[in-house]
Amino acid sequence: MTQLYTPMRFKFANLYDIPFTNAGITKYCGINEYPDGTFIMVGSIQLDGSSSPILDKDNEVLSSYQAVLTEIPCDSEGIPVMLTYWCNIGIGLTNNSPTSKWVRVYILCSETPTGRLNLDTNTVTLNSSDNCYIKNIGLNLTISSTKYQ
Repeated sequence: MTQLYTPMRFKFANLYDIPFTNAGITKYCGINEYPDGTFIMVGSIQLDGSSSPILDKDNEVLSSYQAVLTEIPCDSEGIPVMLTYWCNIGIGLTNNSPTSKWVRVYILCSETPTGRLNLDTNTVTLNSSDNCYIKNIGLNLTISSTKYQ
């Protein structure tokens, strides 16, 4: 039997600052360069953390999620280097929270980006100006109740 959940609410969350001074995938974000020259960056946001939970883990589930990119990785001339991006839900991203739930956003690039192109203003910001590959990624979340309505 398939269990259907009733959508309760929508939430918009922000994932800020994927830094380039951070080598390897860490607790919240990270980068990795591959031998073939491709480059991946990862950002994560915890859904059921103790400080400001997005989900009530006893009564809610995440029904859907979508990343909203307002800027994309590019070279210093503004030519996009992003090949694709995707999102997924992970559990237990860290040893300190083995059962917590996270939404992760992955961005795969053809090469290491040196800037980011703002899709609204068409301006290029060099990563060296603020030590970030991506300054902000929006997440649209649909949250449903686990209780039958």
